[in-house]
Amino acid sequence: MRFHILTFGCRVNAAESDQLALKLLALGLKHVSISEAELVIINSCAITAKAVREVRQLLNQLKEQNPGVLVYVTGCAATLWEKNHELIKGADYLVNNLNKETLPNLIQEKFSLKPEVVFNLKPLGKFLKSSRLMVKVQDGCDYFCTYCIVPYLRGRSKGADPQQVLQYIKTLSEQLPINEVILSGINLGLYLEFNQLIRLLLKQTKLPKISFGSLYMENINAEFLDFYNSPFSDRLTRYFHIPLQSGSPKILSLMRRRYTLEEYTAKLATLSQTVPDALLATDIIVGFLDETATDFAATYAYLENSPLVRAHIFKYSQREFTAGTLMAKYHFEPTPEEKAERSAALHQLFAKKLGRFQEALLGQRRRALILRPLPEGYLGLLDNGLEVIIPNKEKLVNSFVNVEIQLIKLTKLLAKKV
Repeated sequence: MRFHILTFGCRVNAAESDQLALKLLALGLKHVSISEAELVIINSCAITAKAVREVRQLLNQLKEQNPGVLVYVTGCAATLWEKNHELIKGADYLVNNLNKETLPNLIQEKFSLKPEVVFNLKPLGKFLKSSRLMVKVQDGCDYFCTYCIVPYLRGRSKGADPQQVLQYIKTLSEQLPINEVILSGINLGLYLEFNQLIRLLLKQTKLPKISFGSLYMENINAEFLDFYNSPFSDRLTRYFHIPLQSGSPKILSLMRRRYTLEEYTAKLATLSQTVPDALLATDIIVGFLDETATDFAATYAYLENSPLVRAHIFKYSQREFTAGTLMAKYHFEPTPEEKAERSAALHQLFAKKLGRFQEALLGQRRRALILRPLPEGYLGLLDNGLEVIIPNKEKLVNSFVNVEIQLIKLTKLLAKKV
């Protein structure tokens, strides 16, 4: 049987999709393009109303193009639809987050499949194709921020056993060329074994690079920072994504975020001092309840003066089950036009900040991981998370090369191999 997996949303979903694909390969299924697939699995997202809408649109397109294809939908949108007892056109089966890990077993039973005695692992998905392995080490969240539906769809926080994660990575490393492992979770701040796992990977593997999904205040502690002052520091990422959501103390309080602006600022400063060549990124929500022009101006001013140079910017949309839906009865919501204007302003701000960060890299020599070939050469990824185009004529494989940053062309960095 031929299958294809489509992934929406966060890095945790990407990690789950890669693990699912490997299990299906072990059952003898063949991974193919979506147009060739008899079985399509959609790992969905529901963080915003737009994300859910996109999954619905895809379902309609799939059944129009191939009426005979069998479609399983799992992930957060599937969980939401199940909670609401919705019948979803185009979805043959819904598998909620609680049962997501049993999906290979469900497919095995449905088609009476027997595990392969010997099977060849193939690089699958965006990350494995480029020798990057996404690994989920934590799931769920205990925080219940007023805008966020995730705890209602993924449940309370639960962390993976560090030794099991270590063994999973070791096993795959023996069969696949893995140059980078990205440790991901819904809220890594709640993963108590985070530093323990990093230490195990540094001491018991030869992984050239270890990176992280979104980090939280709890992650940026003395023990974590000590890794960057150790002999292992060159094997650690220089890219950090630390969600902020708003630069207005009033809005942070309404969102029920568990830190103050002063605490966030102090963590960024410590991280910047410890890893001065790092690229710092964040998440921002515009148009949350009661966000006035003054509140947005405070956010803009904070971001403008912060060391953050990249941001994912979201327009607030009310989500079912969240406190925000109840708060909306007593708090005003900015108009769609105001949200669009504020989003555009922040996109422009971060385009300028990222441009200045890129300019500071000109002439520097950095390590880059080769991701894939391009018509004009190769695409590489610096340790700080920035992509570079390397116009190299000789063949390069998925490995690390040293490059010198030469120029910026249409917001892209160009570098030569040295």
